[in-house]
Amino acid sequence: MGSLGTDEPLDFYSSPYLAEHYDLICAQEGSFFKDIEIFSAELMQIRDRKRAKFQDPDALVVIDVGTGTGRALHGLAQKALKNGIDLSKVTFLGFDLSQDMVNRAAQTRDLTGVGHVEWVCASAVDLDSVVCARGFHGKVDLIMFADGGILHLTTPEEGHKFLRGLEMSLRPGIGRACISVTNRESVDDLHYYDTEASGKGAVEYESQHFPNLIYRNTLTGITEEGTVGISTFQFEVWKVQEDGRRELVESRVTRLAGRWWTQSEMKDLIGEVPGIYLAEIASPDNRQIFYTVEVQQ
Repeated sequence: MGSLGTDEPLDFYSSPYLAEHYDLICAQEGSFFKDIEIFSAELMQIRDRKRAKFQDPDALVVIDVGTGTGRALHGLAQKALKNGIDLSKVTFLGFDLSQDMVNRAAQTRDLTGVGHVEWVCASAVDLDSVVCARGFHGKVDLIMFADGGILHLTTPEEGHKFLRGLEMSLRPGIGRACISVTNRESVDDLHYYDTEASGKGAVEYESQHFPNLIYRNTLTGITEEGTVGISTFQFEVWKVQEDGRRELVESRVTRLAGRWWTQSEMKDLIGEVPGIYLAEIASPDNRQIFYTVEVQQ
């Protein structure tokens, strides 16, 4: 799963330890993740559209881009089932660039009741390939890009490629894509930065999966390269012995890079791709802005 140390930085999401660490952070940031209400409302609207066109509202294809460990799909399913929606005809597809993240999604997310669930390792810019390989061209009802994940697409070229894939995926007249962008100022509230470098002391998390392991993450630097911000961390895994002493299991430098897309940049990005349009912008709080995109008819 890793080594005590290496000079080569590791992506922030790329190990089984880091995947669980990500989930433990998210569990502490429940106030940040209000997006399930947004996605659920989109799903209800799509069901109404299908019903109005005499299509089966229960037969849905939902794709979660940058799914991570499957939080958004799991939350959407729980909300739908609570509302009495039959998911037995629904396809959920979550994909992420980190194999470790999708592995954890497959292992930990209970999606009982959903007709078909698939977890795939792929990049957001390969949305078109993922869709075509499964015969979903023009048949996708809802695309989610949650947790501000579009920040990992750091150039307009990458953004355009993702959006072109979106255009070919969505069901015309019905399908919608909901893209979240994190407000930069709200990141200061996240536990990613509650570290010794910020003067607050590194936050530790006890593993729920690996017995007697503790994760410790320390911010070591923040730099900017043009429009891209890069944060580096020292990520440590410690094993607690029976006598309480700790043994270092792994120590790695990790790297998290992303672009803070502004509202004007997002509008331009969407407007520059033929065949789609920005249908709605929602900002339920100061945490995230949600851009809803549809296919032009």
